[in-house]
Amino acid sequence: MITLHLDEQVGWRGGEQQAFYLIRGLAEAGYPVLAAGIPRGEFVDRLSSCRGVQVIHAPLLTEWDFWSVRKLTRVVRDFAVDIVHAHTSHTHSLACLTKLFCPSVKVLVTRRVDFAPNRNFWTRWKYKRADEIVAISDCIRQVLEDFGVESDRIRVIHSAQDPRRLDHTPACLTEFGISAGSPVLLCPAALVGHKDHATLIRAMKAIVTQKPDVHLLLAGEGELRGAIESQISELGIAGNVHLLGYRKDVPALMKSADLFVLSSKMEGLGSTIIEAMFCGLPIVACASGGIPELVKNEETGLLVPAQDAQGFAEAVIRLLNDKELAKRLASQAKAFAAKNFHVDNMVSQYIALYEELLKAG
Repeated sequence: MITLHLDEQVGWRGGEQQAFYLIRGLAEAGYPVLAAGIPRGEFVDRLSSCRGVQVIHAPLLTEWDFWSVRKLTRVVRDFAVDIVHAHTSHTHSLACLTKLFCPSVKVLVTRRVDFAPNRNFWTRWKYKRADEIVAISDCIRQVLEDFGVESDRIRVIHSAQDPRRLDHTPACLTEFGISAGSPVLLCPAALVGHKDHATLIRAMKAIVTQKPDVHLLLAGEGELRGAIESQISELGIAGNVHLLGYRKDVPALMKSADLFVLSSKMEGLGSTIIEAMFCGLPIVACASGGIPELVKNEETGLLVPAQDAQGFAEAVIRLLNDKELAKRLASQAKAFAAKNFHVDNMVSQYIALYEELLKAG
């Protein structure tokens, strides 16, 4: 069984981490694996050092990049690829176009976002062409079914984490001007609209009123950085909120924080929440998208309605004040993650699905 994995992203976010886990797991299990990405993209750069993975550079410029389709077609034929696995919407299109020239190859797509696909001819065509679609949450499965994808072509395989990757020495926070003993909240999320940092920052204003020494670390970069900086300044909490930019040491930051917070109003699942669970961090998050499949309110964390800044602030203050509750929720979350969201389980489920696809002919 030979698989070819596609991802055109330049940077590194949760989807790329999940694809990396899968590709590495396949290689470690002895399966031949190929991965195609853009030159100098972090996806192929990181995989280049992964033993047993053949890295291929391709432009992957647009959904209609026929130069890339030509190259992918050649790769499928030269390496006798059995399955092309697209990890993004962009590469979903390229995989389906490649299938036109290689009809025997199977196309598998992983869908990681919880908003509905566009209802146009092209999107409907490519969803019909995929042999199987993996939804990373039950929420996304429902979105796809509502869009019109047959339920028997959708498989739910949740995202996962590797606890070995999270074994880090805690980060030193003095560089941010944070005194020892000050409560620290961590939100690792790209600065984009659906992560809804605006709600979190409004909540932070209320939190600071009761906990003047609390600090919020925002680990991530994105198009809304300027707007977020302006909001922080307008609310007068610049001394309590720290924009760290893109960080590669999020596990170390988690080991230094007291609380994990995520205010997303849309979220396919939330793989950073699983990281927080394995790191033993208490969690406050919004009940949006697939998040409730991870955060069970009062069991593995606290959930509040999306865009409810006051409710979010109250949940954070509650956990900061009630150390026993925070400890209990974190312990239960860690056990829940170990049982349900370990990377080895995810890889095994994908292998089983690949084998089913090939047996189906």
